[in-house]
Amino acid sequence: MKDTNPYWQAPLDWKFPELRFNGNSLSDVIDFLRDVAGSRPTGAVATGASTGIVVDWKALDAAGIKRTAPITLRIRDIPLREAIQLVIFSASDGKAIASLSLDDEYRDIEIKVEPVPKNP
Repeated sequence: MKDTNPYWQAPLDWKFPELRFNGNSLSDVIDFLRDVAGSRPTGAVATGASTGIVVDWKALDAAGIKRTAPITLRIRDIPLREAIQLVIFSASDGKAIASLSLDDEYRDIEIKVEPVPKNP
């Protein structure tokens, strides 16, 4: 994470009671998570600010992750941060992990990818 400000950590810590995806495309899953994240206010309730999700599709494509990659997951009691990481890991067939950063200006969660670290 680029920013450890608790104001921005809150959206990443939102917990979902359950998420179920059964062969949904990566882009549909991200759209769903974006809709849910965007509908929850951040710490700036007075301004009506909300959090969005921005995907670096070029970076995902370069990592071999397609928008149409099927996602099949059933997870419970999981924060948004972990849900995004599991979705990207699943879409990459275990070859990449999500790199999440927080954009102060636009109040967005940005998703990029990194290769899975190799054991020494």
